[in-house]
Amino acid sequence: MYDESFDEDETLRLNICGPLGKGTEEWKDCIEHTRIREKTSNQPIYGGSHNVNDEDWSDAIKSRLVGNTDLQADTPGCNISERNNDAVISSGEKLSIAQLARIRCKVCDSLYDEELALLCDDCNNMIHVYCCCYPLPTSFDIEKDPFRCQYCFVPENVGEELVDIRTTKDKPGLEFFSSSQKKWVAFEMRKHKSLLTDSNLTLALSRCFFSQRIYFQDKKQEHYTVRTFFFPNGTYIGIKQILGYFDAKALQRLEEDADRLLVSMEKSSEYPNSFDHNESLQRVKLFFGYKYTYGKGRVGQGSKLSNIEVAPLHVSKLITHLKNTLTNLKWAPEHFIDQVVCNFYVRHGSALGIHKDDVALFHRPICSIRLFSSSVLSFNCKGLGMQETPGYFGIKQPPGTFTLMEGFAANCMTHCIRGKDITEKSVSLIFRKVRKAAVQKMLADGDGTRFITAIV
Repeated sequence: MYDESFDEDETLRLNICGPLGKGTEEWKDCIEHTRIREKTSNQPIYGGSHNVNDEDWSDAIKSRLVGNTDLQADTPGCNISERNNDAVISSGEKLSIAQLARIRCKVCDSLYDEELALLCDDCNNMIHVYCCCYPLPTSFDIEKDPFRCQYCFVPENVGEELVDIRTTKDKPGLEFFSSSQKKWVAFEMRKHKSLLTDSNLTLALSRCFFSQRIYFQDKKQEHYTVRTFFFPNGTYIGIKQILGYFDAKALQRLEEDADRLLVSMEKSSEYPNSFDHNESLQRVKLFFGYKYTYGKGRVGQGSKLSNIEVAPLHVSKLITHLKNTLTNLKWAPEHFIDQVVCNFYVRHGSALGIHKDDVALFHRPICSIRLFSSSVLSFNCKGLGMQETPGYFGIKQPPGTFTLMEGFAANCMTHCIRGKDITEKSVSLIFRKVRKAAVQKMLADGDGTRFITAIV
């Protein structure tokens, strides 16, 4: 639900800290939680050898690479360079998972972030979404839409000779991607200074000198701000925020309603399945409309849905008010939202595990609001300790902030709330639309009834 009007007269503010003169205080809001991988690397990713199995490699990328997920043993004739692990793939050639795991991004020379990797339909180069030299369309579907890499095609509207810039791999220096030559050329300041523009200089600063993974643009509305997040190449990540919508008194009323809601649901005998207490994560969940459980893995395979003894949305005036607010903001159509979960992080160290909202259960976008205290929505963590990977970035969520998640952020990346980012009591309310097929399966399995909302 990207609003094209946000592109008009925007104020561009890179969330970076550095010797850029004015405005660095404004940019600090995000950078402290944002990292990116170093652009070196012939070393294994995440330490140790990089062995990938069927569960590690996403179905989306496997289908784009080989046409199906029924992968066979190593395919003869695949020429993989032992020096840099680049794979040379013939058109239509099928590769095993072991071979796929050794294909490096043609731009950054890394192996990770496979769910954000694209395979060129012309030459079979693999390039990350954020490494492509031109922004992908907002509506780009990584599983379905065709893709042509910069080595085969540079859109005419790019209009610049220098369309990307990076550090050189073998020795200190810079090189730029030439739109006319379609290759990387050594950058010499005296010779190529005239090629630098505001846009590609910003890209150079964010990629080469500040190792920046994302930036945001703010669009001022009458009494609030819409913040939209992008990769350095200008591709929309799939995250927006609304900041400053509620004044202090309105925010206090919302938080008082949230406290009352928790007390009433904890005591409720009518809706016992709405209340869920996770002692290990020090978190309480309240389900409205539907209760769900995710299956094995971070992407929720085997997820289940139920609405038996689960409270409907209209029992809470807080949920009704916020649902109507999202509709008025045009972030959710009327009657779109039919499932809400409230996460109560009761103390310092409370957490939300690494996961992806199951696309088989929920439509996009997914909207949320943060109450009581700030936290950070962290993307691309791994392990029991929710450690940062080279692809990590975080989105700060001050109290009263709405966050919308869709596209790449919702479908290609895991997210979590880490215990170290919850410093005191905090609450988030998440608003979603359940898929019709998921409800039909729930009814067929005998896990629900038809009394909830009509299926649209």
